[in-house]
Amino acid sequence: MQTHQRRAQDILYENNQKLVTLLVNGGFNLQGGNMSSPAKEVLVKKHVTREDIFDITPEAIALIKKNFQTQELDFMKLLTADRKYLIIAKRLLIPLRNKNGDVYGFSSRIHDGGYQGLPKYLHHINTSVCYDKFNEYFNSDAAVKLGSTENICIVEGPFDAIYMTDVCGIPAVASMGKALRVSPERLRFLARYNKVILFMDGDNAGK
Repeated sequence: MQTHQRRAQDILYENNQKLVTLLVNGGFNLQGGNMSSPAKEVLVKKHVTREDIFDITPEAIALIKKNFQTQELDFMKLLTADRKYLIIAKRLLIPLRNKNGDVYGFSSRIHDGGYQGLPKYLHHINTSVCYDKFNEYFNSDAAVKLGSTENICIVEGPFDAIYMTDVCGIPAVASMGKALRVSPERLRFLARYNKVILFMDGDNAGK
Protein backbone atom coordinates (compact mmCIF):
# COMPACT_ATOMS: atom_id res chain seq x y z
CA MET A 1 0.00 0.00 0.00
CA GLN A 2 1.35 3.43 -0.92
CA THR A 3 2.35 5.80 1.89
CA HIS A 4 -0.34 8.41 1.19
CA GLN A 5 -3.07 5.77 1.07
CA ARG A 6 -1.83 4.23 4.31
CA ARG A 7 -1.94 7.65 5.96
CA ALA A 8 -5.47 8.26 4.69
CA GLN A 9 -6.50 4.86 6.03
CA ASP A 10 -4.96 5.64 9.44
CA ILE A 11 -6.85 8.95 9.58
CA LEU A 12 -10.09 7.15 8.75
CA TYR A 13 -9.49 4.55 11.46
CA GLU A 14 -8.72 7.32 13.97
CA ASN A 15 -11.87 9.29 13.13
CA ASN A 16 -14.04 6.17 13.26
CA GLN A 17 -12.64 5.21 16.65
CA LYS A 18 -13.11 8.79 17.85
CA LEU A 19 -16.80 8.51 16.95
CA VAL A 20 -17.16 5.21 18.82
CA THR A 21 -15.53 6.68 21.93
CA LEU A 22 -17.67 9.82 21.70
CA LEU A 23 -20.91 7.84 21.55
CA VAL A 24 -19.88 5.51 24.40
CA ASN A 25 -19.01 8.46 26.63
CA GLY A 26 -22.25 10.17 25.62
CA GLY A 27 -24.32 7.20 26.79
CA PHE A 28 -25.96 6.45 23.44
CA ASN A 29 -25.62 2.70 23.96
CA LEU A 30 -27.61 0.10 25.89
CA GLN A 31 -25.50 0.68 29.00
CA GLY A 32 -26.01 4.46 28.90
CA GLY A 33 -29.07 6.54 29.53
CA ASN A 34 -29.54 8.17 26.13
CA MET A 35 -30.84 5.29 24.00
CA SER A 36 -34.44 5.50 22.77
CA SER A 37 -37.03 2.83 23.59
CA PRO A 38 -37.35 1.61 19.94
CA ALA A 39 -33.58 1.09 19.78
CA LYS A 40 -33.53 -0.75 23.11
CA GLU A 41 -36.34 -3.02 21.93
CA VAL A 42 -34.31 -4.09 18.88
CA LEU A 43 -31.25 -4.97 20.97
CA VAL A 44 -33.22 -6.79 23.67
CA LYS A 45 -35.09 -8.77 21.03
CA LYS A 46 -31.79 -9.73 19.37
CA HIS A 47 -30.07 -10.50 22.72
CA VAL A 48 -27.35 -7.96 21.93
CA THR A 49 -25.61 -6.33 24.90
CA ARG A 50 -22.40 -4.95 23.40
CA GLU A 51 -21.56 -1.43 24.46
CA ASP A 52 -20.54 -0.31 20.96
CA ILE A 53 -23.99 -0.43 19.33
CA PHE A 54 -25.40 3.09 19.29
CA ASP A 55 -28.70 4.90 18.83
CA ILE A 56 -28.24 8.01 16.69
CA THR A 57 -30.80 10.24 18.36
CA PRO A 58 -31.14 13.99 17.73
CA GLU A 59 -28.91 14.52 20.76
CA ALA A 60 -26.28 12.19 19.30
CA ILE A 61 -26.42 14.07 16.00
CA ALA A 62 -25.79 17.36 17.80
CA LEU A 63 -22.81 15.84 19.61
CA ILE A 64 -21.36 14.44 16.38
CA LYS A 65 -21.70 17.75 14.55
CA LYS A 66 -20.01 19.53 17.45
CA ASN A 67 -16.98 17.23 17.35
CA PHE A 68 -16.55 16.55 13.62
CA GLN A 69 -16.16 18.80 10.62
CA THR A 70 -18.29 18.26 7.51
CA GLN A 71 -15.24 17.10 5.54
CA GLU A 72 -14.48 14.47 8.17
CA LEU A 73 -18.04 13.12 8.19
CA ASP A 74 -18.06 13.02 4.40
CA PHE A 75 -14.74 11.14 4.43
CA MET A 76 -16.32 8.66 6.86
CA LYS A 77 -19.31 8.22 4.46
CA LEU A 78 -21.84 9.30 7.08
CA LEU A 79 -23.49 12.12 5.12
CA THR A 80 -26.23 12.24 2.50
CA ALA A 81 -25.20 12.82 -1.11
CA ASP A 82 -25.69 16.60 -0.77
CA ARG A 83 -23.54 16.59 2.41
CA LYS A 84 -26.28 18.40 4.35
CA TYR A 85 -27.51 15.65 6.69
CA LEU A 86 -26.24 12.66 8.63
CA ILE A 87 -27.56 9.59 6.83
CA ILE A 88 -27.28 7.62 10.09
CA ALA A 89 -29.91 9.73 11.89
CA LYS A 90 -32.51 7.76 13.88
CA ARG A 91 -30.72 4.48 13.14
CA LEU A 92 -28.68 2.00 15.15
CA LEU A 93 -24.97 2.43 14.37
CA ILE A 94 -22.76 -0.66 14.33
CA PRO A 95 -18.95 -0.33 14.08
CA LEU A 96 -17.25 -2.57 11.52
CA ARG A 97 -13.89 -3.88 12.72
CA ASN A 98 -11.22 -5.81 10.87
CA LYS A 99 -9.35 -8.75 12.40
CA ASN A 100 -6.99 -6.29 14.14
CA GLY A 101 -9.88 -4.46 15.78
CA ASP A 102 -9.57 -1.30 13.65
CA VAL A 103 -12.91 0.41 12.94
CA TYR A 104 -12.83 0.59 9.14
CA GLY A 105 -16.47 1.66 8.72
CA PHE A 106 -20.01 1.38 10.06
CA SER A 107 -23.34 -0.23 9.29
CA SER A 108 -26.60 1.35 10.35
CA ARG A 109 -29.97 -0.32 10.90
CA ILE A 110 -33.46 1.11 11.09
CA HIS A 111 -35.54 0.62 14.20
CA ASP A 112 -38.17 -2.10 13.87
CA GLY A 113 -41.38 -0.78 12.34
CA GLY A 114 -39.89 2.48 11.14
CA TYR A 115 -39.05 4.14 7.82
CA GLN A 116 -41.06 1.94 5.50
CA GLY A 117 -39.48 1.59 2.06
CA LEU A 118 -35.96 2.50 3.20
CA PRO A 119 -33.11 -0.05 3.32
CA LYS A 120 -32.98 -1.96 6.59
CA TYR A 121 -29.18 -1.74 6.58
CA LEU A 122 -26.83 0.85 5.14
CA HIS A 123 -23.06 0.43 4.97
CA HIS A 124 -20.75 3.38 5.49
CA ILE A 125 -17.32 2.41 4.19
CA ASN A 126 -14.82 4.60 2.38
CA THR A 127 -13.68 2.01 -0.16
CA SER A 128 -11.24 4.45 -1.78
CA VAL A 129 -8.79 4.11 1.11
CA CYS A 130 -9.64 0.89 2.92
CA TYR A 131 -11.55 -2.37 2.92
CA ASP A 132 -14.90 -2.81 1.27
CA LYS A 133 -17.56 -5.03 2.79
CA PHE A 134 -16.56 -8.03 0.68
CA ASN A 135 -12.99 -8.08 2.03
CA GLU A 136 -13.87 -8.31 5.71
CA TYR A 137 -16.45 -10.36 7.55
CA PHE A 138 -18.33 -8.53 10.26
CA ASN A 139 -17.40 -9.82 13.74
CA SER A 140 -14.16 -11.45 12.58
CA ASP A 141 -12.22 -9.86 15.45
CA ALA A 142 -14.63 -11.23 18.08
CA ALA A 143 -14.71 -14.67 16.43
CA VAL A 144 -10.90 -14.88 16.50
CA LYS A 145 -10.82 -13.90 20.19
CA LEU A 146 -12.80 -17.02 21.09
CA GLY A 147 -9.70 -19.01 20.21
CA SER A 148 -11.45 -21.95 18.52
CA THR A 149 -10.33 -23.12 15.07
CA GLU A 150 -12.81 -26.00 14.75
CA ASN A 151 -15.91 -24.40 13.17
CA ILE A 152 -16.85 -20.97 11.88
CA CYS A 153 -20.45 -20.03 11.09
CA ILE A 154 -21.38 -17.50 8.39
CA VAL A 155 -24.70 -15.72 8.88
CA GLU A 156 -26.31 -12.81 7.04
CA GLY A 157 -26.94 -10.15 9.66
CA PRO A 158 -24.58 -8.61 12.23
CA PHE A 159 -26.87 -9.19 15.20
CA ASP A 160 -27.02 -12.93 14.42
CA ALA A 161 -23.21 -13.06 14.43
CA ILE A 162 -23.05 -11.16 17.72
CA TYR A 163 -25.63 -13.47 19.34
CA MET A 164 -23.86 -16.67 18.29
CA THR A 165 -20.45 -15.37 19.41
CA ASP A 166 -21.36 -13.54 22.62
CA VAL A 167 -24.25 -15.65 23.91
CA CYS A 168 -23.63 -19.11 22.44
CA GLY A 169 -19.82 -19.01 22.42
CA ILE A 170 -19.71 -20.11 18.76
CA PRO A 171 -17.36 -18.28 16.35
CA ALA A 172 -19.62 -16.53 13.83
CA VAL A 173 -19.24 -13.82 11.22
CA ALA A 174 -21.74 -11.99 9.03
CA SER A 175 -21.61 -11.71 5.26
CA MET A 176 -23.40 -8.32 5.53
CA GLY A 177 -26.21 -9.32 3.20
CA LYS A 178 -27.13 -12.19 0.95
CA ALA A 179 -23.99 -11.84 -1.22
CA LEU A 180 -21.56 -14.67 -0.48
CA ARG A 181 -18.70 -13.44 -2.62
CA VAL A 182 -15.47 -14.87 -1.23
CA SER A 183 -12.46 -12.61 -1.74
CA PRO A 184 -8.82 -13.65 -1.18
CA GLU A 185 -8.93 -11.83 2.18
CA ARG A 186 -12.01 -13.77 3.25
CA LEU A 187 -10.49 -17.05 2.11
CA ARG A 188 -7.41 -16.40 4.23
CA PHE A 189 -9.62 -15.79 7.23
CA LEU A 190 -11.72 -18.93 6.67
CA ALA A 191 -8.61 -21.08 6.13
CA ARG A 192 -7.85 -21.05 9.85
CA TYR A 193 -10.99 -23.11 10.54
CA ASN A 194 -11.59 -26.83 9.95
CA LYS A 195 -15.21 -26.41 8.88
CA VAL A 196 -17.28 -23.52 7.50
CA ILE A 197 -21.02 -23.65 8.23
CA LEU A 198 -23.56 -21.42 6.47
CA PHE A 199 -26.63 -20.19 8.34
CA MET A 200 -28.60 -18.06 5.89
CA ASP A 201 -31.97 -16.48 6.69
CA GLY A 202 -35.13 -18.42 5.90
CA ASP A 203 -36.51 -15.78 3.53
CA ASN A 204 -36.35 -15.98 -0.28
CA ALA A 205 -33.03 -14.15 -0.41
CA GLY A 206 -31.48 -16.51 2.11
CA LYS A 207 -32.76 -19.58 0.29
